[in-house]
Amino acid sequence: MNLQLDIEAIKRFRSQKNWTQQQLADICDVSLRTIQRIEKTGISSIETLSALCSAFNTDKSNLLEESFPLNDKHEVKKLPELLGILLMLSIVTTLMLKFGHLNMFVDLVSGLFVGGVLIGCTLLTYAKNPKLSSSSYVTNSQRTYSWLFNKVAMFNSLSNFTLYGFLVAMGVETLLIIKNYNEPKLMGPALAVLIISFLYAIIFSELVIQVLKHNLIKQKLQSTPLNYKSEQAGGTATMTRITGMLLILLTVILAPSAIGANIFFMPAFIFIMLLVIVGAIISYGKLTLPLLIGALKGVTEERQLITIHMFLNYLSRLTISSGIIYLLVSLVSLLSTLDDGSKLYLHISESLIGPITAVVIYLCLIKPLMISLHANSKGQLKLSLVNEENKLNENMLKTYGLLTIAVVCITTVILEIAFQVLNT
Repeated sequence: MNLQLDIEAIKRFRSQKNWTQQQLADICDVSLRTIQRIEKTGISSIETLSALCSAFNTDKSNLLEESFPLNDKHEVKKLPELLGILLMLSIVTTLMLKFGHLNMFVDLVSGLFVGGVLIGCTLLTYAKNPKLSSSSYVTNSQRTYSWLFNKVAMFNSLSNFTLYGFLVAMGVETLLIIKNYNEPKLMGPALAVLIISFLYAIIFSELVIQVLKHNLIKQKLQSTPLNYKSEQAGGTATMTRITGMLLILLTVILAPSAIGANIFFMPAFIFIMLLVIVGAIISYGKLTLPLLIGALKGVTEERQLITIHMFLNYLSRLTISSGIIYLLVSLVSLLSTLDDGSKLYLHISESLIGPITAVVIYLCLIKPLMISLHANSKGQLKLSLVNEENKLNENMLKTYGLLTIAVVCITTVILEIAFQVLNT
């Protein structure tokens, strides 16, 4: 009979002893390959578990992976989430219509870059398990955290693959732009492919793949009803946090009005908030409000704590990506309509309203919830896989930020050069 061990616990105990994998294998009287397999998959026999417990001088419960109740249904209903994805895409389509015609945002080359690299990387990475995508929706007999986070890692990899497609497009199109720097008519299409490739990558990664990932998390963890911490333990702190959130919200709304800039920020603010709210409801349904309350008040169960962590990570990614989508749609429209170089920087600054608004929402509304959750769960959450997911989320946000800066800089420089060439 095979058991599922806690991979991180095994590594932690071995690190504390300053043992190599070979040393641990010798002490347990097993092969090196056995230890390597355990630290990779967590699967072990009863005999090997007993040997590990003896080597680490610890109880079996400290090495076994904790299990949790999964959804009893054999298959998650896919229709509601697919309709939800279509709803989110329709919101983005409405934004595109606001800035111009839909045919401005349709580009076969961009789709080939993103789609081709995504499919190719997926086949290379998961060639040994061709049914992996469908198995994500089927209840697994190994009801462990490792099983769930393996599925989460798969979705994260797919999101990364979409960005790889954009990076390939960025490299190819940048070379074409440099080659044709004195011919604006050839530079424009290359720049459009670069921007639209980024737009496609963000949309497919955040509005499709991440929605499927978080729907899976909600279905498998089933954290309702949430068990909040008692008001006696943190009632005052909860009210203080709510007051702080309301104050921040009022500041964000009123500050632009004070300088007469609300008319510029409101379209981006409405678009981002609409996409975030719809995305949260699609992925977490009736749990959306309880999870927000749980972040403020704290919860008693580790399983629920994991769900809130994942939920807030999702909100942060969706917020930033929505702002980037607003920027990219605006830049594509700029390429088609701008005919006066003197207004270039004015239009670029107006396009930046999207990501600036997204960053403000993230820092003023979502980040405080994360801080509140960490304060409420200090010492309660010991699962390192969640910490890894948090780090991956932060790294992804930084990557999005750097790529956005790169795209804006390239667009500005290329358009400036193009107008100078046309004027000479």
